Order: sequence, then C-alpha cells, then structure tokens
Amino acid sequence: MRLALFWLAVSSRARYDPGKPQEHDGRVPSRRPSDREVADSGVRREEAERMPWFPSHSTVCDGRPCAPGEGNLQHVREDTPRGWRYKQWTQPYIHREAWVQARSRDVPHSPDEVAVYGDAVALAKRTALDGRVVVTSGDWDYRELVLNFVLHAHKLAYHNTLVLSMEAELHSDLTARAIPSADLSRSLAAWNETCLQRHIQAARTERHVAVAAMLAAGIDVLLCDATVVLLRPVVAELAAIPADLAVQRDAWPEDPVRKVGVAANAGFYYAHGTAAVSEFVLSAVRRGLIEFYLRWNNIGDQYGLSFVMADAKMDAKADGGAGGGRRGGGGGARPPPPPPGAAPAAAAATAAT
Repeated sequence: MRLALFWLAVSSRARYDPGKPQEHDGRVPSRRPSDREVADSGVRREEAERMPWFPSHSTVCDGRPCAPGEGNLQHVREDTPRGWRYKQWTQPYIHREAWVQARSRDVPHSPDEVAVYGDAVALAKRTALDGRVVVTSGDWDYRELVLNFVLHAHKLAYHNTLVLSMEAELHSDLTARAIPSADLSRSLAAWNETCLQRHIQAARTERHVAVAAMLAAGIDVLLCDATVVLLRPVVAELAAIPADLAVQRDAWPEDPVRKVGVAANAGFYYAHGTAAVSEFVLSAVRRGLIEFYLRWNNIGDQYGLSFVMADAKMDAKADGGAGGGRRGGGGGARPPPPPPGAAPAAAAATAAT
C-alpha cells in the first residue's frame, strides 16, 4: 500500500500578518470598529456599529428549542435576477482580520485521545457490521436532515449507521429514538481557540478527526453529509474499490482541479480502517487549517482533503504511476463508474494511494 503521507513543510500559524490584533483573547471589545474592520465586514459603518463582535449559535430561542437555523445570526438577503439569496461578501458580525489570523491553526486534539474519542470509537465498534460503519454528522439545526439520512439508511438495512452529534441536544434526541449517537459537543467547543470561529466551520472539521479515530481503531467508515440520501445499497461496492480511500468527485477548489483535474468532496468518502488512512485524513484536516485564509470559507475541510489528495496524485505520478491501492490499482488508475446508490450522484474517484 502506498499513501502519500507527509508532514507539511509550512508553519501552523498564519503567514499573513495584517497587523497586531487589538484584543488577543475572546472578550467583547469595548470600542468602535476600525475602518478596516468595517470594510472587511462588507457593510457601512452605521450598520457595523450595530453588529455583534462574534458569530453566535444557539439551540434555545425564547425559552424553546430553536427551529432549524433560527438560532444563528441571519445574513442580509438581496434580490437578484436569479431570485432572493443571501448577500455575498457580507457577514452579520464584525470581522477582525488580525484577530482571526492570530488564532491557532493547530488541531486542538488528536484522534488517539481516549478522553476525547473513546466513547465514539466504542460506539462504532458496537455498531459496526463486518467491520464497517455508516457515519453522518450534524447539529441541532440539522436534526431533520440527520433523521432523514438515518431512516433511509435503515431502509437499506444499514443498521450499522451512527451519528456524530455536534450538540448535546441532538445527541439526546437521537438517543431517545434508539439511534446510535456519539456526543461530540465538548470536542467541538475546543475549536473555539482556533481560527475557525464559525460554528459550521468547526462542525465540518471536527467530524473528520472523529472519523480518523475510528479508522485508527481498524473500523472502515463511509462518511456522508446529512444531506445525502442513500437510495440503493452502495457500501459493499464502495468497499470493493481498489483504493484505501474513495472520494466523491468535486469541482472546487480550483487549484487541485488545475493540478490533477479533479477536487474531492469532503462530505462523501469511504475509508478503510488503517493507521495510514487515519493519518491521511488527519493530514487533510491540518492542511485545511493551513489553507484557511479566506474568512468566508466554510468548507476548509474540503480544501484540505482536495489539496492533500492532489499532492498524493502528483507524488504517485512522480513515482511512475505505480501508485498502489489496497488490492492493486494505483494512482494512475481510471476512476470507477459511479456507484448506483447515492443521491446526489456519488461518482467515487479513487484516491492516489
């Protein structure tokens, strides 16, 4: 087996230094926003002075459970020729570029920490069938999508499905429904010390570290976004692809597409449970933190996975295309035909391994 595993030869801190942050901690500033902060927030000054200093997310609204999306700061909407949409290049809180860039770009915990992922790995071992689990993730806002995913998986007899619950409220709800759930609310909170300040940024990234812990324990994982709907059996077909990691094709970000012709969708992949694949997934998380130089970017995990897979492809090509998958095949192999059981269509491309 050949995996292009490597330590990235770059700093774990941001290279871009827009100036010393005026506040180094998480306290709420007691000043007016600077001209630079107003401009970076994409609004006029009178609007900026009414905006909060931090993004916020809540599960309780007016003493009751929030409806999906209700507990988040709301973006401004605008009318466009294509209809109403959220206004681009604005955000509903003041952006402090220097403060964000000064935050940590290190993963706050490793996947082998028993105190962090011991319960999740134990749950995966109990839930697994033939050494495999089907995994999705979500928070309280995503509860209806998560339930929809699980019910469709159960219709296919995928009772080895479990949920990475990013909030305790979702974990409690799923547990009451007898749906296997791992409560990751505490590990999610650890991302508050990093450059990922938006709830969605941290939630998307945390799931991959949890998956890496399961892979290190020898468990195969099919990771799916909660928005995926499994229509026909697909797990066995994905497991049979001669690669250690099979990932849905994507067209973004552009740099990996220019380099190797394709990017990777971080929300649909099948990974075999080995220490090498676990480290590969974790390297994608690290790379995503390093590539996080656009505050608008909510898909840092996809940037990381796409970049490390593109580098792995180039590494395999430099070695003469010998590649090497779990059961033959290699970096130069043509991608397999799309599996017939996922919507949206999951044209799984073999990773360069």
